[in-house]
Amino acid sequence: MEENKKTVKIKKKPLIIVITLVAILIVLVILLFANRNTLKGRWTTDNVTVYEFKSGNTGSLILPLGEYKFTYKTNKNKLYIDFENEKSEDSEYEYHFDHGKLILKGTNGTFTFEKQKAK
Repeated sequence: MEENKKTVKIKKKPLIIVITLVAILIVLVILLFANRNTLKGRWTTDNVTVYEFKSGNTGSLILPLGEYKFTYKTNKNKLYIDFENEKSEDSEYEYHFDHGKLILKGTNGTFTFEKQKAK
């Protein structure tokens, strides 16, 4: 009878290890995809045009001739960009993520951005 209890305890250890490893894997996958599907970071469509979205709903449009600061907000699938400089045209886009890419659809077309790697 005592030997039977040892067998049960031995069988529980591998099960606990497997459950723990699966839980860790799930958390890692969630973190990976959560990071891919967030605006925060630097996004480029052509390595010339870069949108940088920062914490605090601030950001910049970075072009070869200058940097244009803005604030932004999101509501469901809408992105609203309000440039500091009143001479710059504020923007409104529908946005979504597709395989880690940012898709912006506005009145002037649809644009696909890739997230730049952190330097």
